[in-house]
Amino acid sequence: MTCINRESPDLAYSVFERSQPINREIALTRLIPLRLLGIAFVSLLATACATGKINDVACPDSTAFRLPITLGQIGGDLTAATTRETVAGSYEDTIIRTLLAEPPRREVVPTEGAGHQIAVLSGGGQYGAYGAGFLNAWRQNAGKDIEFTIVTGVSTGALQSTLVFLGEDIDNADLVDAYSIEKETDVATERASIFGIPLTNSFYSLDPGRARIEEYITVERIQRVADASSQNRKLLVGIVDAREGIFYAFDLTALAASDMDEQIKRQCYVEALMASSAVPVIFPPIYLDGYQYFDGGVRASVFFDSTVAALRQAAESAITGDIYLVFNGYLEIQPKPDLENSLLATALRTKDIAFDQIDRYSVDSVLRLSDRYDVRWTRIRYPLCLKAKQSAPDEDVFNAPLMACLIEEGGKIGSSPNPWLMP
Repeated sequence: MTCINRESPDLAYSVFERSQPINREIALTRLIPLRLLGIAFVSLLATACATGKINDVACPDSTAFRLPITLGQIGGDLTAATTRETVAGSYEDTIIRTLLAEPPRREVVPTEGAGHQIAVLSGGGQYGAYGAGFLNAWRQNAGKDIEFTIVTGVSTGALQSTLVFLGEDIDNADLVDAYSIEKETDVATERASIFGIPLTNSFYSLDPGRARIEEYITVERIQRVADASSQNRKLLVGIVDAREGIFYAFDLTALAASDMDEQIKRQCYVEALMASSAVPVIFPPIYLDGYQYFDGGVRASVFFDSTVAALRQAAESAITGDIYLVFNGYLEIQPKPDLENSLLATALRTKDIAFDQIDRYSVDSVLRLSDRYDVRWTRIRYPLCLKAKQSAPDEDVFNAPLMACLIEEGGKIGSSPNPWLMP
């Protein structure tokens, strides 16, 4: 049992030692660890109990717009017993119906192929600046006549998806503008923390980013997405139901074409994009119509491959088209020679390694579709633009110099005669 002398609060000693002379140096060494332990306990208790404010956005019947996706099908194919009826209402069924229909045509025939044009946009956070620069430049040159039948996006790819789907000059310019920031706090703000542990449910708030997204997702643009829906075009973003752990494609074209009130629809649309980019721990989860969502990137960096097995069952003839995969990141795991031996550093490094594995699997699953489609893809060549990050060493999540460099370098590659890689 330990007591503290009220007259001399710096001294701690055992009740069994009261009759002994007090050694002040020994007493202090006993007390200091106790104080630190107490502070640490209170801090950990506070952070363990801390939760983020829940902002549950009303989106009536939102589950009608989310389509379950089959990822990593065991056995590699849908079983022989699987029919189109068994996947009715799923992502696969939606895509099958889109691809079996006659692809929409512009007055000018696309220059890079016939049939359906499909854009697959990956996650990658700040590295989405590369895709923005690349796509803007490509669409001013070789890709100027491409109109996408289907666009799928995850995380930062979801944030890009609406502008890529619409594809007019103003959309392409705004795509670059959206990733052109002056400082990290234009998009995300760091939360208060104790010993590096946030006092709420994430390290950063994305409130500035939400306001930025709202500038580009206007009622007029949502109406244009609705008009595209009537042409049998599809815009889908990947989200994960945090409680179920299931990956869904959220159908933004169906949402845009719904008879929901315009402002509620816009709010629902923006929150679906936020849900797709809510990286767990880094950013808070998104609550939509009572459901809790994480970034789709925790299950897949890109998605399109799960349709192919079903297509082979549904279509007697081959469906032609081109897939354009934009991978917003490096496929190499970045070395970490100065990795700290701490709980937080280990957790974050584990996240990096796990996400790299998801990236590799996801990209490979799409590149394997080259037996059915003409697949073109682009990625950031490691270590492109990494030196630029050093100009703002404290900007960890959205590094403004890095993003400016990626936009510029992506633009150079996108405007080159042969910008796409082949599998």
